[in-house]
Amino acid sequence: MKKKYVFRMAVVFACATIVAAFMLALPVQAAQYAGNYKGFYHGVEDYGVFVLTFDPGGGISGTATSGKTGAEVPLSGSYQQAGGFQFKSAGMVFNGTVDWMSRLNGKWAFANNSAGGTFGAVPGNW
Repeated sequence: MKKKYVFRMAVVFACATIVAAFMLALPVQAAQYAGNYKGFYHGVEDYGVFVLTFDPGGGISGTATSGKTGAEVPLSGSYQQAGGFQFKSAGMVFNGTVDWMSRLNGKWAFANNSAGGTFGAVPGNW
């Protein structure tokens, strides 16, 4: 009896793990991530905050403020329905994805690829 119970629990756990992995891999639909996002970026050479708007047509606009220099720069870019996106300023390029919880995650680099780091953002009304 005990072996049967252990086996059933192992099967339930395995099924739950497979379902969770599948849900994490699902792409987000465009209607779910059109909106406003606020986030941060950090790296060895620069760090700061940004605010973005993903419009329903696939465009991205916003501003970033460097915590190192205090400079505010405009951002623009685009996103695809599968969840990938790119936005940039005159000196920085950000590439990332939207996850199943509508969070932005990715990597950034200076336009000349001299340095970079990571970034993240959450949706909200900013």
